[in-house]
Amino acid sequence: MKRLAGNIAFIFAAFTAAALILSAYGGCVSPVRSTIPALAAMAFPVIALIAVIAAISCLFFSRKSALLLLGALLISSPTILTYFPLNISSSSPDSGGFSVMTYNVCNLSDFTGSQENQHNNPTLQFILNRNADIVALQECATFTHSPETEVSKSLLDSLFAKYPYHTNDPEGQAILSKYPFREIRLHHRARHDFQVRAYTVCAPADTFTLFNLHLKSIGLNPDDKELYRDITKGKSEGAGLRNELRDIKHSLISKLSAAFRDRAVQAEKVKQLIDSIGGPVIVCGDFNDVPTCHAIRTIESAGLKDAYSAAALGYAVTYHADRFYFRIDHILYRGFLPSGVKRISVPYSDHYPLIATFTPAG
Repeated sequence: MKRLAGNIAFIFAAFTAAALILSAYGGCVSPVRSTIPALAAMAFPVIALIAVIAAISCLFFSRKSALLLLGALLISSPTILTYFPLNISSSSPDSGGFSVMTYNVCNLSDFTGSQENQHNNPTLQFILNRNADIVALQECATFTHSPETEVSKSLLDSLFAKYPYHTNDPEGQAILSKYPFREIRLHHRARHDFQVRAYTVCAPADTFTLFNLHLKSIGLNPDDKELYRDITKGKSEGAGLRNELRDIKHSLISKLSAAFRDRAVQAEKVKQLIDSIGGPVIVCGDFNDVPTCHAIRTIESAGLKDAYSAAALGYAVTYHADRFYFRIDHILYRGFLPSGVKRISVPYSDHYPLIATFTPAG
């Protein structure tokens, strides 16, 4: 019986180790070829947690299985540290440095549904109070209107006094800046599912190019989201569960796969634009995909690095609606040194903002 238990443990450990390594490096495979690795990459935090628990458990009755899992965890350690970095740093700009915030503001709506914020838009008030030097916004076609809350003239006057350089466009990409900038004309036609804007920013520390992105979303409808919430809450069982799992396969997974493929093409376009400009670069925005995904790896191949993994501490998510808890907002950089990155848990949008501080690399 003990030998049988050991064999079962080893089979489970081998399966978990293989799943862990596949999810850790799933982003290396283009979704155009296969979307299975991309789907595995989304599940990496859960698989990694299972592997850690299994490795600890196996230490007591199956050392061989524990060593196999520990080996897989070691192989996957670069991805683990990307999701769960261990940097001790300050988020205050050093002398000559500057801060950048990226924030999908969901059209300045109030995700909390609070009645207290009706007379003062809480998202713009937060941005004003947070005082980042440069703010890159997504889903912000206007600064003057919000679906539920008032945008007062006094608030706008204060915002534009702090950020005298600002712009926004009908597709939702917006910039607030304390420093002068000019938009770079890109050979790219904006689409509802792919927005990219580039700006030359004249910061005191250095002149650099800022890219503000919004890559293809999953495109789930309310029925898809309700289905996902039911599954993750454990509301279904028996035949109902089987039917919903079938629906997930045909609806959720097919939409995820289509989005993976579209983002692969979009990321390649962004990389080409970065290569055509050169110099110090910051790329930020709503990527709609997780760390180490294929889209991020493609953009990073232009010589960029992930600011969160380089300068943050601990695990974080930036999307918190509908039980989709992922870090899909990112800040990538080239030619700078990040001195700190934080996720701010402000609840007004379905996204949380990221704020990074940078100093020149030279």
